[in-house]
Amino acid sequence: MLPPQRSMSNADLSALTPRQLSAHLDSFVVGQAKAKKVLAVAVYNHYKILRHIQSTRIPPPPPPEVDALSSSFDHLTDPTRPHVPLGPDGLPAALANPHTLPFSFQPSYVPQPQKRGRKPAATTTTTTPPEDPTLYDSSPPPPTTKRASKKQQAAKAGSTEPWVGASTPAEDQAILSDFQGQVQGTPLAPSSPPPQPTYDPDALVYEKSNVLLLGPTGSGKSLLARTLAKCLDVPFVGVEATGMTSAGYVGEDVESCVARLLVAADWDVERASHGIIFIDEVDKISRSAASYSAKDVSGEGVQQALLKLLEGTVVSVPDKDEKMGRGRPPHLVDTTNILFILAGAFVGLDKIITKRIEKGSIGFGAQLAGSLAAKSTPPDYFTSTNPEKAVPDVLEQVEPVDLVQFGFIPEFIGRLPIFATLRALSIADLLRVLTEPKNALVKQYEELFKAHDVEIRFTTSALEEVAKAAVGKGTGARGLRRIMEQTLLESMYATPASSVRYVLVDRDVVLGAKPATFYSRSQHSTFLSEYEAEENGAPQEENPEEVDYTEQVEQVLERRRAAA
Repeated sequence: MLPPQRSMSNADLSALTPRQLSAHLDSFVVGQAKAKKVLAVAVYNHYKILRHIQSTRIPPPPPPEVDALSSSFDHLTDPTRPHVPLGPDGLPAALANPHTLPFSFQPSYVPQPQKRGRKPAATTTTTTPPEDPTLYDSSPPPPTTKRASKKQQAAKAGSTEPWVGASTPAEDQAILSDFQGQVQGTPLAPSSPPPQPTYDPDALVYEKSNVLLLGPTGSGKSLLARTLAKCLDVPFVGVEATGMTSAGYVGEDVESCVARLLVAADWDVERASHGIIFIDEVDKISRSAASYSAKDVSGEGVQQALLKLLEGTVVSVPDKDEKMGRGRPPHLVDTTNILFILAGAFVGLDKIITKRIEKGSIGFGAQLAGSLAAKSTPPDYFTSTNPEKAVPDVLEQVEPVDLVQFGFIPEFIGRLPIFATLRALSIADLLRVLTEPKNALVKQYEELFKAHDVEIRFTTSALEEVAKAAVGKGTGARGLRRIMEQTLLESMYATPASSVRYVLVDRDVVLGAKPATFYSRSQHSTFLSEYEAEENGAPQEENPEEVDYTEQVEQVLERRRAAA
């Protein structure tokens, strides 16, 4: 990991601990205690290392304090510069008398341009040359043929007359020495020393630890990453891997996620260089069976392209005003200090893990090979109706070899050293999701109805039916809103701009047996009494596993005896 170029403007991590980060996640995400612990430790260590590297930076040496007035005359007292005599006006003395220059001007004859039209008649008048030989040359004018270039004239053998402006290296040296601070072969100013490193080159080099989240849909993977980014006040962007392709093919390039992160950081390159990129649906880029015979541009090709981003590279992002023709240089974003969090459902990975860990034996009552795989069916994987009797989550025993068999290349898995698994939410967890978090669905709908001066209340039995319906559909916490929208459709349609002031939703409303009960302003006491009656005297659903079948068995036995 590279040291940050400036101080990180996020929350003070010195006052935060992994336990505090996990407690902050409890306010927004229900359950998933182990995944919260893994994420809290990984994020805390990542940004703690960045701050540690920043604290060990070597401060640059202060600039030397030089008097501005004395520094302006350094070129006069510099012993390395040649001494140039100055005249009374402060200019070089050689410029005061041009005849003392070490060269002389001998311009050749320049013919006058002729006007277009008829040629003038030939005359026999001759002109007397001027007395000053320095103005014109007495040599005859050159012929009217095409003049040769200066280089060609100088290259003629036996030519002794120099052309205009021609000079020898010795003359060039003399000309340059007449001006202050300019000598042929020496720079105008002393070269600056090489830049000193801002950090100790012998210090320990840290490597970042990217995170891979595995869990069914609706278990809170993206919510965990987004909540951590808001807590730390760092740029965060979430993208999906389903639309990514290799470079040069139709689709979204893998480097587009860095461009989105730069936009989320308000085009601040330094702030974006230590943000968080969340890539969801990463299991969709696994290598397919058909990719062994053809090039897989959306599977293994995307994995190969993501290798350099996960490891650390410099991505060139065009400026936002480049399309307007302003010609600004691109932004260079270094991904070395960017934390990548990848997530996916990984449907079918549990069967690969089960096949690896199951062990068959022989004998009476022995566990046969494949019995554990038969218990871990997709409904048990995506939903858990009874956590006490459910089979232990197989995904917690995932190993890199399982992901390689799932369709990922070893180089890609090697850059994801931290695995965190999320369990499927049970009915009790979904009931807590509806009521406990700060952004709970029940609180959202209460505020929505409150905007129309309407008070809505849900009975406990109604919320339990909503949780059971979400478990039965296998959509997790994401399916709760769909069920709530269907249940409250008539209420949200009829209550705005009406005389209704109170709405009661019970178990029969969720099951679709009857519509929600409406009350006017004068029926407030009736509304409260019926709500209390539903809460205190709600019929408890009978557990089918605890039903007594003794009476039915005796009736069957009596029928058999009578028939015999």
